[in-house]
This record gives sequence, structure tokens and C-alpha cells, in this order.
Amino acid sequence: MNIEWCISDKDSHLISDVMCKYSLNELEASVMLNRFAYKQLSQFFSSYDKKVCDIINIQALAKIIYDFRNKVIGIISDYDADGITSAAMWIKFFRACNIRYKLWMPKNRTVGYGATQQAIDEFNEYQIDLLLTLDCSITKSFHDINYMICTIDHHLGQKLHPNTICVNPHQNSDLDKYKDLSTAGLSYFVIEYLKSHYFYVDIEIDTLACIGTLGDIMPVTGINRQIIQAGVNAKQLIGVKILCELLQKEINYITFMYYVIPCLNAAGRISDVKYSLEFLLTDDVTEAYNLAKILISLNEQRKKIEEETYKDVCVELDTTTNILIATSEKWHSGVLGIVASRLTKEFNKPVFLFRKQLDVHKGSARSNNVHIGHMIQQSVQIGLAVNGGGHKNAGGATISVDKFAEWSSWMQKNIIHNMSSVLNIDLIATLQNVRKIDLSKIEPFGHGHPAPFILIRNIYLCRVTQYNNHLMCTFDQKYNFFMFRCSAQQRIKITRLLNKYVNVVVQYSSYFPIIDIQMTC
Repeated sequence: MNIEWCISDKDSHLISDVMCKYSLNELEASVMLNRFAYKQLSQFFSSYDKKVCDIINIQALAKIIYDFRNKVIGIISDYDADGITSAAMWIKFFRACNIRYKLWMPKNRTVGYGATQQAIDEFNEYQIDLLLTLDCSITKSFHDINYMICTIDHHLGQKLHPNTICVNPHQNSDLDKYKDLSTAGLSYFVIEYLKSHYFYVDIEIDTLACIGTLGDIMPVTGINRQIIQAGVNAKQLIGVKILCELLQKEINYITFMYYVIPCLNAAGRISDVKYSLEFLLTDDVTEAYNLAKILISLNEQRKKIEEETYKDVCVELDTTTNILIATSEKWHSGVLGIVASRLTKEFNKPVFLFRKQLDVHKGSARSNNVHIGHMIQQSVQIGLAVNGGGHKNAGGATISVDKFAEWSSWMQKNIIHNMSSVLNIDLIATLQNVRKIDLSKIEPFGHGHPAPFILIRNIYLCRVTQYNNHLMCTFDQKYNFFMFRCSAQQRIKITRLLNKYVNVVVQYSSYFPIIDIQMTC
């Protein structure tokens, strides 16, 4: 992959203005002006009132929930972190308000995504009065529905059942500031509105909204930034506290992203999502401890399956094509998205990985330079895919066996992406001072606002040590930096630079991982 480094000039007067206005140090102000226009900074740092929200239909949906407070409400949610935390929020709220509910969630990825006709049939047998769907929708294809549906979702292009009232910011072009909210974020606003207007109950849902937002890889800017900060600083759930203690990690957004969320997702990927949901809902210390141990164990199993699948996919993959598409009957469907994400970073191409199941191929897609969700939806609309959709960088699709070759060909022809990659350098530092940099006031970092990229110039690469698939590079005899999960191409490149003066880009974090190395000109 060809990476071009871009270093932009800084306006010293603007930097001083931003430092004064937002109480930032010089490096923090410099990073912000490198990423955002000056007029965007007020929105980045602004506060919001969680009890006031003008998302379309939020008041109407809240009123319906209130009107059905003495009835039975069915809940359908998905099995990923966004779906699990959304379901947990609503269950906590219904329990606090003594509202009867019936939950249906897919056990894991093998059951399928979101709502199914089986779920509708079970709700009909249970005789629910209202259906609440979270992170998924009831489409026109479902039948035997004689009750109203309330949907909270953030996916695109859903043809909803006519009985539906929907909270989805993508339905209205005037709601740009809410378009990056996850279902957990949307649920957070709906419940806060209910709490302040109809039900005066005291429940803590900030942490759940934070985990759902981070787990669905939503941009960490604007309102999401404030949701994340509130969730980290809130009184923590018993399960989350115990899990962090067992993992020997501090409670912060980084721990949520890289340790808590993978454990939550592991249950739905390879076992049963009930473990994650019960973990988030329990107030019992012993139960929380036992569930935390189960989630950690499942995540370790998931890591092994992922690594085996990654190696197998690399053997099967044709990396010369415009996009990377592969399928197999033996790959575990629960880790295909993670493996696709690794390959996308490695080859800078959209990646589709499928598992063949009977007469269909079901799989996951990842991309960093193409709106993959739109492309999947187009393939559904023209009849090449059975179903599918997603977001800008991630999606999923089901393709019948007899259409798979045609669908693959169509994707190869119609996805246009830039093979080159531009790395925008945020800061320049020396080996001596890089680990002293403080950017805490502009955290959290994540999707849409990545941890800053820092250039270190003209340093001597004197030693390279391999640890599994990671490389430790030693510069100027005593400064060690890691490059994690190196591809074969990266290992070859770095080996060729040994005993040479190089320029290195690292990323701001506790580890300062190496992102790229180039020879000094």
C-alpha cells in the first residue's frame, strides 16, 4: 500500500486564539486546527441538554410508550454491543417503571441479524400490545402484525412496515448533528425524554450509551463525544467495574473500546448473547463476577478463532483484484467482520468475507474509503443480493449461491476507490519528547477523530525484534516502539530499512504504535 504523508502549515495566530478560547495547550490547539475548520470547534466542544432533543418523532414515540405503560411491550434487539446496550437501557427503564415486557434477541450470529418472522410469531403467541425494535427494523415483508411498532434505528434504506413510527435521524435532512448517533445514543435521548416528561425514575444509563456508541464505531465527535465522556465519568455498572478489575485495566474510554466491548461482543459472536445482557443488567456482585469470567473466556476463544480464520483467509484471498472477496463453508461467521477489518487496513481495499450456508453466502464487509453500506443496498435493489445493508465503513449481505458470481462481478466493476492513502501528520516531535506529549483535553480519540499522528524525523533504526506477528523497532540504541499485527509486506519493508536513518510516524497513545516508516531522503 502506498502511503503519502501530508504536513500542513499552521497559522500561529489561530493556534493562539484556539488555545485561549478553549483552554488548550499549543499541541492540542494545533491538532484541532489540523482536523477541523475553526467554525466547527464550537460544536466539537459544546455541551448539550440530554432532556432536550429535536430528533424527529422522539416526542411521539415517547408518548406511545407512556400510553402503553399498562400493556405488554415486546422488544427486539440485535446481538452486537449497540443492540445489547440499547436493550439493557430499555429493560432497566421498564423495570423501574413496572412496565411489563417480553424480549427477543438473536442468540448469536448463526440465528441471523435483527428481527425474524420467528420472533413475530412468538410475540403473537405471547399477545404483546406494542413492539419496540432496537438497531433493526420490521420491514414490509413481515406478516401477521396487528399492533403498532416503535423503531429506534440508525441504518439507511429500510422499507418499514406501515404500522411503524420510527426514530431515525437519517429520515430527515435537517438533523445532521444527530446522524452519527448509534441506536444506544438514540435510545438514551428517548429514555431521558421519558424520564423528564412522564416517568420520574432514577436509573443510570450513561455508561450503556457510551459503550453502545463506542461499540458501533460511531464518530467520537459532537454529541457522541459528550455521551462518551458522560459514560466514563458516570457511576459504573457493577459488571463493568468487576470486568475492568479482572482485566487489570483502569476505567476509561480506551478500556471500553479495546477490552470491555470485545468481551461483550464475544458472546454473540461465538456463544450466546444472554451472557452479555445479563452481565449489563445484574446488580449482584457474585453473578457479575461469574459472568465477567465467562465473557473473558469467550473473548479468548474468539481471539484464537479469529487468528485461525485470518491465516486461512490469507491463503484463499486473491489480493490483485479491485476489492477482496472470499467465501468458505468452514469459516466461523462470528469473526468474519473482525478479519475483514484487519485485511482492509492491510490492503487498503474494501473486503467481503462470507460463509457458505446451504444455498446462500452470508458475510460481512469492511471498507475505509467507500460507503460500503450504500453499495450493498444497491446490490439488493437490483436483485443481486437477498438482503443486506450497513454503514459507511461496515456492512453485511446475504447472496444466493446462484447469484454469487454475478454479484461479485458487479461489485468489482462498480466499487471505485482510491488505492493510495494519505496520512495527515498532526504533530512533529523528537524521540526524547514524544512520550511527554499531553493531549488529554481533546480526547476521546476514535472513529472520526483518530489519535493524532506524530512524525519523528531522521532517527537510526538499529534493531528489529519479532514477537509473534508484532515487531519491536529500536531507534538510536535505546528507544523502542512497536508495530502491531504486521503483514508480511510490512515485515519485509522494515527489515530492508534496518541500519538506516528513517522517518517514523507513530500514533498518540500509551504505546505510541508505529504507523509507517520511510527512509530519510
